[in-house]
Amino acid sequence: MSGPVDPDGRILYRLTGLARTTGTQIDYLEEDRLFIAPSVTFRPDADTSLTLLSQYLKIDSPGGGAPQALPTLGTLYTNPNGRIPTRRFIGEPNYDRFRVEQAFIGYAFEHRFDDVWTVRQNLRFSHVDTDTQRVQAIALGGDGRTLSRYAWAFPERSDLFNIDNQAEARFRTGPFAHTLLFGLDYLREDARYDESQLRIVPSINVFAPVYAGTVTRPPIGTRITQARNQTGLYAQDEIRFGGFTLTLSGRQDWADAVTRTRTVTSGALTQVRQEDAAFTGRVGLSYLFDGGFAPYVSYATSFLPTSGTNRIGSPFAPTTGEQIEAGIKVQPPGTNLLLTGAVFDLTQQNVLTPDSVDFRFNTQAGEARVRGVELEAKASLTENLDLIASYAGMSSEFTRANANAAGVSIVGNELPFVPRHQAAAWLDYTVRTGPLAGFGFGAGVRYIGASVGDNANLYRIPVVTLVDAAIRYDFGYRHPALKGVDLAMNATNLFDKTYVTTCIAATGCYYGNRQTILATLRYRW
Repeated sequence: MSGPVDPDGRILYRLTGLARTTGTQIDYLEEDRLFIAPSVTFRPDADTSLTLLSQYLKIDSPGGGAPQALPTLGTLYTNPNGRIPTRRFIGEPNYDRFRVEQAFIGYAFEHRFDDVWTVRQNLRFSHVDTDTQRVQAIALGGDGRTLSRYAWAFPERSDLFNIDNQAEARFRTGPFAHTLLFGLDYLREDARYDESQLRIVPSINVFAPVYAGTVTRPPIGTRITQARNQTGLYAQDEIRFGGFTLTLSGRQDWADAVTRTRTVTSGALTQVRQEDAAFTGRVGLSYLFDGGFAPYVSYATSFLPTSGTNRIGSPFAPTTGEQIEAGIKVQPPGTNLLLTGAVFDLTQQNVLTPDSVDFRFNTQAGEARVRGVELEAKASLTENLDLIASYAGMSSEFTRANANAAGVSIVGNELPFVPRHQAAAWLDYTVRTGPLAGFGFGAGVRYIGASVGDNANLYRIPVVTLVDAAIRYDFGYRHPALKGVDLAMNATNLFDKTYVTTCIAATGCYYGNRQTILATLRYRW
């Protein structure tokens, strides 16, 4: 809900809320979610606004909060005993649980001094408190049925403060129109991660599970605290001249972090201090032709300090990157048609990927590269028929990495979770006249190409093609008194195909969503 509080519209409010309880396709995995986000905007005059923002989220999920990792045998590969059911829960119904409480409060302030200068300040305090406890797989026995398991717990909490101060100037220098933006931002995060010890729990038959019934939460094994700061000074100038738009930007970052790791049983404490600094920038150039053609080219570098630690408690190095992109956008005047195409070359260092030894954690690869092409079309083929279609083709590889203890390197391997090809198309038809006016229906297809699930490329995920469909009715078309009321039914994976989305380890496979049908009755006023 939103709207003005006073007749002059100087005080505005907005309230967004959600309460939801849901089951899933997996036995014993459920979720209760409560979300509320009130905000108030004060506009004393046309040049000044202050918006107070707040948000609260609470999630309680019996079953662990997410699908569990299953063995490759019976999911990705054939198991003599059959396929592991997509509903299979391999944890403990009375133990597995995920809880999170998240809150933030802040404001967005803006004041326009004149036709040239505008200043802004955005500020936010955030607090996140999560607690995860789960029973997970260790290995599948030689009989293809017996699954050994362990219990663990991983509570986390984080307090975050960030503030961004910026000034914007709009002016001309001869034939050049400038939009100049510069600012200073600061971020502070204090986080704590408690890693429990691991506790072996009774095995189960993955095809006919009998659960242990009672599992005791393991004691804390390691406590990690991390405090990090990041300060950034940035500037950007967007320059327009005729049909040309040139964007130049630069940013200098200074980041530091202190990570303390305490082993609870021995009391041993280690401390690691990191200090990093980097300059990053972006340059982009585009030209808008009279016929609606707009080619562009851009080059950008990036720097991102990464919070958290790896499996052995070492903090992550910052992720850095470089991107080159060129493309074209086409929107002919007088048509409802938009075509876009782009080619890109992206290189990143210190990329986070799941740790195949213990996928509760992440690890960092040396350097990775992704090159590809993206195409998209949006068009109204007729007054009633709309089309959306897209395609992405990508090639990925690790270009730099240290060899492991056995002397094996992942250099030349593909990146996990990067399909070589992806495509989608959606046709939507709306009846606008006659006795069926207000009815609409659509259908589409999604193609997800082959990919790998781990850095070593041991697990290759096959191609999958899925079909979606929708039907809806807008009551206001023929009944003005019911304007704002609509009924819709959307189906994803319409033909209920069973497929695997990824496998990151021998006991690290995940099924995709089965057929889902969502009916929605909505009233807007």
